[in-house]
Amino acid sequence: MTPLRQRMIEAMQMHGYSPRTHESYLLAVRGLARYTRRSPDTLAPADLRGYFEYLVLKRQLAPASVRLAYHGIRFLYREVLAWPEVDLDVVLPKRPQRIPGLLTRAEVAAILAACADARYRTMLTVCYGCGLRLSEVLALRVKDIDSERRLVRIEQGKGAKDRLVPLSPTLLEQLRAYWRLYRPHDWLFAGRHGEPLSPTALQKAYTHAKRRAGVTKVGGIHALRHAYATHQLAAGLGVERLQRLMGHASIRTTLRYVHWLPSASEGEGALDLIAWGWVMAEGPSLQAVIHACLADADGQRRLSPRHWQVCRHILDCRTPALGGFALECDGCGDRAFLYHACRDRHCPRCQRRASQAWCERQRAAVLPVTYHHLVLTLPHDLDGWVEVHPKEVYDLLFETVWATLSAFGADPKRLDGQMGMTAVLHTWGQTLVRHVHLHCLVPGGALSADGNWHPATSTYLFPVRALSRHFRGGFVSRLRGAFAAGRLPRIRDRSEVDRVLDALMATDWVVYSKPCLGHTETVVDYLGRYSHRIALADSRIRDFDGESVDLSYKDYRDGDRRKVMTLTGEELLRRFLLHVLPKGFMRVRHFGFLANRCRARRLAEIVRRWRPLHPKSPPRQSAPRPSTAIPVPPA
Repeated sequence: MTPLRQRMIEAMQMHGYSPRTHESYLLAVRGLARYTRRSPDTLAPADLRGYFEYLVLKRQLAPASVRLAYHGIRFLYREVLAWPEVDLDVVLPKRPQRIPGLLTRAEVAAILAACADARYRTMLTVCYGCGLRLSEVLALRVKDIDSERRLVRIEQGKGAKDRLVPLSPTLLEQLRAYWRLYRPHDWLFAGRHGEPLSPTALQKAYTHAKRRAGVTKVGGIHALRHAYATHQLAAGLGVERLQRLMGHASIRTTLRYVHWLPSASEGEGALDLIAWGWVMAEGPSLQAVIHACLADADGQRRLSPRHWQVCRHILDCRTPALGGFALECDGCGDRAFLYHACRDRHCPRCQRRASQAWCERQRAAVLPVTYHHLVLTLPHDLDGWVEVHPKEVYDLLFETVWATLSAFGADPKRLDGQMGMTAVLHTWGQTLVRHVHLHCLVPGGALSADGNWHPATSTYLFPVRALSRHFRGGFVSRLRGAFAAGRLPRIRDRSEVDRVLDALMATDWVVYSKPCLGHTETVVDYLGRYSHRIALADSRIRDFDGESVDLSYKDYRDGDRRKVMTLTGEELLRRFLLHVLPKGFMRVRHFGFLANRCRARRLAEIVRRWRPLHPKSPPRQSAPRPSTAIPVPPA
């Protein structure tokens, strides 16, 4: 076994993948190595494109097989070889969307009656009566049948999830008759030697029973699971309840059965889209731009999996694809349909409530001291590094900014204690170009080791030039360490790394600092507007004709004047996707005595120490909001 194969097996074990996934992914990588006659870690993108062209054009594999090979190879490069944003840039065949041959209840009854073997007939009955997958039926044990509560326990089904499925009284009686006949001990459906039955045996039994029953519809034993879902929906079972019974991770998978389910009479029950309107008819929006740019297959093919996921969420936001509910007037019977939101943090139409709730939480933790608004910006020379290793660079940015401020705060000549900081990552400028910077809200004071509060003696916090140099040296040093430790695998030229970092040390880095006198709540609101939303709001898109977009922006270099620039739809989408964060990345972080694990205790202690120093200070009141926006450094 080669070291690379062993690393891939260990990575799949760490992810908890099933043995069948192990086999499929290893087979995909083995096929790539045999085709190229080289180790996969030495291949170039052109080699990968050639291999997938070979699979599609010469071997003419089914789309599902090609996609399985794609996912196995992508896992190798992303998880094993540590290439986080793998863009194979290959053309995958479009997966055909077919409606399976749905069995009627009469056809299911005929198939079950045509199965002569009692064991196989009981297994097929469980498949249909509980909507189980083939692998789940074979894995049933006697202890999984809870006859008292009439439940079947599915342990570690697809996706390594447990669930409970109700057992009808009729099916429970059939299982009791089966147990009296076969007396199983461990496995409910065991072979001659006590081992679980093979999937092939049950598939053959289903095929023979279907042939004897005269059912000609195409499909294997999984058709019984489809029949269970469609028949339950036809009987009035809710979609969300069906999702739990079927064990689907996403409700979109369950909604396919709604589309497959035929209506009682042709033409009835359909929603009049013209009467109720379409979500993108409200005006120019990012959703309309994405829809126009990704209408063809070429536009979709240029996106990475993460970018495609975000675009898909925005496209489905507040549309029938995510489901919803209807409101009906009791008087006139008029109906209005409201569809669910995607709640993706990159969607400009979502997360407003989350942003407001975040602001309320921050206001509750505001101290009666002067706050300082700091902005620390990365030079544009690092934009290429951010492109290939966004998570690593962003993490180092948070780490370096906090290390800089905490070092200044711990200096006995300054505040001599631990500071607090709330930081929000921004990656954009007004024109949506990459502009990575960190907005920080810092209370003017520090908590000493003996529990005393050391306030800043004036509205002046720290010298900006000293902060800039400390921040620059710390970040460059951390970048060198990350490169030496192999945490930046897609940056390989050591001489180029030294050249870029040496040039950065000779450059002045931008650091902005300003006290917030009486307007701390306003700064919280400012941070809150961007803590759960992306910078591009639909209100900034003035016009979209299907090809070009008129985008409003503020020109800080020209007295904050509002201007309009014209971009193509593809260029606007490209700039927007520059700011898609890695999945699971925390863009809002708290440090020091504002850290989540100690904030409540530390804030109470600071207020208790602060009050004796200001016995005559009136209660702090929220200052009126200024009519103008808070000044921020040019983007």
